[in-house]
Amino acid sequence: MKHSLLFQLQVLEPPAGVQMAVQRGTSELIPPLFSTPERLVFEVLLTVSHPTGGAPPWLVGPYAQGPVGARFLYVNAGTYAGQADSGWSRRAKVPLPTLTPELLQHVLSSPELVMQAAILGQARDGGPACATVRLLGNGWVAAPAIVALRMGA
Repeated sequence: MKHSLLFQLQVLEPPAGVQMAVQRGTSELIPPLFSTPERLVFEVLLTVSHPTGGAPPWLVGPYAQGPVGARFLYVNAGTYAGQADSGWSRRAKVPLPTLTPELLQHVLSSPELVMQAAILGQARDGGPACATVRLLGNGWVAAPAIVALRMGA
């Protein structure tokens, strides 16, 4: 049995003038659905795979990068995000959650819920975030979709 889950990632305080995109597969770039100088919001659909033998469910699909049990999203910046004239070439690894059966059931039973997380868009040097980034707050949580995105704004 497979299910699809919607994930919304907020990139807070992105560096000014630096393009950012989520990587799909090995080379496709997905721009943010919502963008202000203070926040970018990306939305991706991931598939939940239910392995046999009692192992926890894992995430698959063209956005899910890395090995099973350590999946992540790539947020590319600068030239890696298709901005040819940028002085930056960086990629951030955003860890995806380990899904418990309880969390999965909670999200699947409530159509208004999505998985949401936020990261800082800037590294300590003022450039775009890179390497494995820390999730803010409680990490990935089940939450109502960001209204502006769901309404097509």
